[in-house]
Amino acid sequence: MGDDIVLYDGELVPSPGDRMVMIPASMLEQLQRALDLFDTMTTGQAPAVSVPDPDDARDPKAAKYHRQARADATRRAYKQGISYYLDFCAQTGRRELPARASTVEAFAIWLSEREVTRGRNKGRIGMAPNSIRLYLSAVCTYHRLQGENPPDLTLARGIVEGHARGRAKDPASRDGKGVPGLRLPSLQQIFEVCDPKTNQGARDRALLMLGWAMMARRSELANLDIAHVELTDDGADIYVRMSKTDQTAEGATVNLVWRPDLKEMCPIVNITRWHERLAEHGITEGGFLRGVDRHDRINGQPGWAGNVSSRMDPTTVELVIARLAVKAHIKDATKMRGHSLRRGGATDFYDGGADILAIARHGRWNEKSPVIFRYIEEVPDKRNPLRVAKFGKDEPST
Repeated sequence: MGDDIVLYDGELVPSPGDRMVMIPASMLEQLQRALDLFDTMTTGQAPAVSVPDPDDARDPKAAKYHRQARADATRRAYKQGISYYLDFCAQTGRRELPARASTVEAFAIWLSEREVTRGRNKGRIGMAPNSIRLYLSAVCTYHRLQGENPPDLTLARGIVEGHARGRAKDPASRDGKGVPGLRLPSLQQIFEVCDPKTNQGARDRALLMLGWAMMARRSELANLDIAHVELTDDGADIYVRMSKTDQTAEGATVNLVWRPDLKEMCPIVNITRWHERLAEHGITEGGFLRGVDRHDRINGQPGWAGNVSSRMDPTTVELVIARLAVKAHIKDATKMRGHSLRRGGATDFYDGGADILAIARHGRWNEKSPVIFRYIEEVPDKRNPLRVAKFGKDEPST
């Protein structure tokens, strides 16, 4: 996602994060210095100063490796945390460097009472505890970059824990709670509100069935390239180049097969149709799932009305699922998120007889991780262990 534009004293400049943050003009130079310092750390580029000792010289090639070691999302989150901290100091008149324990404690309270502007808790007061913890870490990083010792976070952590306990008692809070799974037949209801004659409808059907059949994360769907989708005689091989839990892996190939019993909902049918739709518009490389504008033009097609980008943003993937769920009037429609397809697929496959190990491998969970058990919802009584288990030997027939 590109930088947003914020108005500083009548001039348009990029915002440091991926959302709009109003920061006084007097803080802009200081903020930019902090962000430059953070980029210095994440890219491994040493400041342009003389090096008296040759042993202190940095190899220029190090920058490439340091940048690859940190995900862009991490860099954006830390930049956002630094900008929030500077904004807080400007509003409250507190000294930013070096910060006292009482300052970061007040900062934690400020974040705990700030309105959420995006995500599953949008519109609620108070950021998620994990977000606050991340921004406190950003404050410590900011201090280190400025040559200062990080502040004592003991008081601030107490605020976060109290905030977390208070939200845990609120049934409307989604902190750390799994979203509902999007299972059959609710998935069919959503599928049927997509008009396959339109580009948007064809894209949405491919997105839904890919996400369900692969048990895909929203980031995995957003990062798929056309080259990663190989149609075969048996179905399709989908290459997932990077996993959320292991970003240094070589990737994994997910095999999807024809399922005629699903009829129009067969994942291969919808993948193939969208693949052909892209080719009809001369789109043969770049992102597989793309934005579609209000004129039903695909991103990359002549006349596209939005920002040119070959891939959908992961947030857009989630918004598409939420929009379709509301349109189809399914149960818990307003609670559906990007992970709903992942959780729904895992539960449907388990309910259909697939074993846990096969589901874990297909969904790219670590085989030894207990996390998958939290994704699988309760299934009908037919999978009750006492019902399916067999004990002893069958009596021989006479």
